[in-house]
Amino acid sequence: MDDLVKLKVMSEGRRTTIQPTEMRCSRSGDLLKIDANLNNDSSTVKRIAYKFRWIDREGMRAWEEENWKPLLMYENSNLVINTVSPTNKAADFRLILSASERGVCRSALIPGS
Repeated sequence: MDDLVKLKVMSEGRRTTIQPTEMRCSRSGDLLKIDANLNNDSSTVKRIAYKFRWIDREGMRAWEEENWKPLLMYENSNLVINTVSPTNKAADFRLILSASERGVCRSALIPGS
């Protein structure tokens, strides 16, 4: 299973130590539904950003590039991120991870804070 998860994950920008441990993909009508477990086994809080890249049956991009979504992961924690494809043309996906810049404000990462 680890090899299958690795095939679905890419890194852009600064590399992150946050690792996906499990991914689930299902259909919701004619759209893809993705759940990905992320793990921070570090003893420090990590700021990361992620986005999904949607791929059609021919291996081309099925949708325009998403914006980065920031996350704050506490030490020794797990987090599930989920999404639904924006188009029924998406037949596959890649989860793209990047370490966030140091200047990101913590309150910008936590809704309601």
